[in-house]
Amino acid sequence: MGLIKYRTSPEALDAAYAEWYMRNAMITPYYSKWRRTYQQTYRLDRVNQMFELWVQEQGGRILQENKRRFIEFDDESLRLQFVLTWCS
Repeated sequence: MGLIKYRTSPEALDAAYAEWYMRNAMITPYYSKWRRTYQQTYRLDRVNQMFELWVQEQGGRILQENKRRFIEFDDESLRLQFVLTWCS
């Protein structure tokens, strides 16, 4: 039997990305200021790599299946804390 993984929805990932993006405007000054979706960005971009590193620091990792991205956590409490804090 495999380990249980806890995933956010793609919409929760986009909400967290938008919040992180706005809070880190000092490192993203050359990017546009409108709300961005992580579903449609290039993952190997410098700023997006910084976002993925930040997600790893929060205990998650970004995965993609069927052209949809989400954050996967090994621990349900980490997922719940992340969603309540960043996906408002």
